[in-house]
Parts: sequence; structure tokens; C-alpha cells
Amino acid sequence: MSNITTGKDGENTVKKFLENKGHKVVEQNYNCLPFGEIDLITSRGNVIYFVEVKTRKNDSFMNIVETVNKRKYNAMKRACEIYIIKEKIPRKDYSFILSLVALNLETGNIDFYEDLTLNESL
Repeated sequence: MSNITTGKDGENTVKKFLENKGHKVVEQNYNCLPFGEIDLITSRGNVIYFVEVKTRKNDSFMNIVETVNKRKYNAMKRACEIYIIKEKIPRKDYSFILSLVALNLETGNIDFYEDLTLNESL
């Protein structure tokens, strides 16, 4: 299975996972060049979630949260800001949350880090 196939399968699995948690999927693979793409944008209540999906074949490499360094975090944050501006979303109407969802293909485990904040030591 290629990394692209693994990633797309992971995104679709996470999409169903979030829908089962009451999320409405607003966008999938939203392109925000030059900052990359947002894997999933969902909403639940008055909160918009910007979701980075990390799919792994197993947990042997590293903790999934450690894959988001300062550079990646800032690019994700900037992509979210671009989305908010382009879609003309009034800031007062929503809370914005960066999320990370990790899917382990070997075990089927899904870890949902709902509100991703960057460790200031990075």
C-alpha cells in the first residue's frame, strides 16, 4: 500500500469517526498554497475544527504529536487563517480549534487530540 493510499484511507476512516462524534464535514483536502492543505475541516456546534490526519502502519516510529513541529504548526495555523478569510467567517460566531487525529492501521486505534497547542519549548 502506497503512502498516498494509506493517507487517503486514513482520512476517510477519520472522517467517519468524526461524523460519528457529531461533526459535520465542511471540506476535505482544502488547498491553502503555499502553506499546504488542511486534511479535514469540520464543524460541531459553534466550533470549526481544522484537522490534520496522521496515518501510521504502526506505533513503532514516534509519538504522533511529536510529528508536528513549530514549522508544521505555524503552516497549519496560517492555512486556517486563509480559510477563515476566504470563506468570510465572522470571528465572533465561531471558536477555531486545530486538531490532530492519529490512526494506527495495525491496531485500528484512533487518537483524537481535539485542541492542539504547541509546546513552547520547540
